[in-house]
Amino acid sequence: MSRRKLRQIVWYLLIFSLCGFGAYALVVDVSPIIVWLLFSIPLSWLVYLLIVRYPEITFALFLTAGVYAWQAPNTPLHLAAVLGVLSTIGVLHRMLIKREITPFVPPLRILVPYLGILLLSFLSLAYTPSPLYGVNKLLKLCTTTTLAFLLPFYLFRREKAIDRFFIAYVFIALVMFIDILINGLEPGKLERRTAFGSDYITSARVWSNAAVILFFYLLPKSRNTLEKVLCILASGAVLFSLFASGTRGPAIATIVALLVALALHIGKASSEMLNYSRIKRADLSILLSVLVFLILSVVLFFFFHEYFVAFFYRLFLLAEGGERSALERLSRYSAAFNVMKSFPSSLLGLGIGGFQTYYHGFDTVNGDYPHNILLEVGAELGLIGLALFLSFVFLTFREAFYILKKSEAPKTYLLDFVLFGLFLNMLVNSLLSGDINDNRLVFTWASMIFSVRGMLKNEEA
Repeated sequence: MSRRKLRQIVWYLLIFSLCGFGAYALVVDVSPIIVWLLFSIPLSWLVYLLIVRYPEITFALFLTAGVYAWQAPNTPLHLAAVLGVLSTIGVLHRMLIKREITPFVPPLRILVPYLGILLLSFLSLAYTPSPLYGVNKLLKLCTTTTLAFLLPFYLFRREKAIDRFFIAYVFIALVMFIDILINGLEPGKLERRTAFGSDYITSARVWSNAAVILFFYLLPKSRNTLEKVLCILASGAVLFSLFASGTRGPAIATIVALLVALALHIGKASSEMLNYSRIKRADLSILLSVLVFLILSVVLFFFFHEYFVAFFYRLFLLAEGGERSALERLSRYSAAFNVMKSFPSSLLGLGIGGFQTYYHGFDTVNGDYPHNILLEVGAELGLIGLALFLSFVFLTFREAFYILKKSEAPKTYLLDFVLFGLFLNMLVNSLLSGDINDNRLVFTWASMIFSVRGMLKNEEA
């Protein structure tokens, strides 16, 4: 046995021993100081792993922090901010100390539209009628949303890093599923279910993204029967949670993403058959995964429909056109559209956060928005801001289709396709609920698509 292996074994024994003693100290009600001392080394080691070894896992925790948002009493310290800082430190450590990343500027074709949106948001503070909400919204845009956009360019340079990130994201979704089980599920109840006491839409977005990751990437990539069974079980748990949450937007967005994937691959397979070309194995794997999704959905609706009462009821109300929340959103859509029609003020918009005062007549720190990212950007940042955002979306789609067309290696193809699905999923989500900061994963998946372009260049070389 090598010395390095022996040191690892001794270190792991020490960590587990300290955790065991710490757990025992908690049970027998020992002094809190002793408990903290016992757990200090394992916690420090965990922080080291999350920052230095696996910052992509920290990034997954950062993106999902809205589910288990925690704020230290009487301080502005928020868990999302802490995880964002830790992810940034991990990137800087790889760049400046380990020298694994050479400093570079992200692709200008996607960076310029985003910086344009940031600049417009900052300048619009000079004329927004909602300075309280505008400043709060701009701070979030410059911090959490910008980190969500920029960090993937530096974190995801290798396939293994993306794999760890996806597995961590799905694991978080499964922990959320366990939480709703622990809190008790009663069939037939007309209630919205959420994990860790968060907003039900926030929880549903995580389950929605996890479903796309499982069906478009982890399941098609699984190499043996055990991995496939685990992926199918995880998919069932995530879909159950999504439908049990009672939300419509994330569920509809997931179905749209999967149906678009099905249509694309059926069209591609038909074209390849007409040209007497061999259908890619990755395409067949994704088609089979979509089939698994359809079968799982039917099974869940048949055996567990009593847990999805809120979901079916709210879909029925939406179809009937009589639900209060739907009518309120239509009213917001109409108001935002009227702002966009009032030329020439529509060129620059109301200013960041300005929709709150325009629609409600007063300013507040946590304001309202149109619940549609296109109308939100168009109303608050004007037609110029809307043009920048639409160019961002167009360039992302163009990049994704370029990689799908050029990629020969199955791993690059699957990576790009799942990111295309995630981007489409969050884009549809952003058209139905949340503001630009709530839907920051739109920018995350876009930047990850451009990161895969670097892998494609290595593949071509």
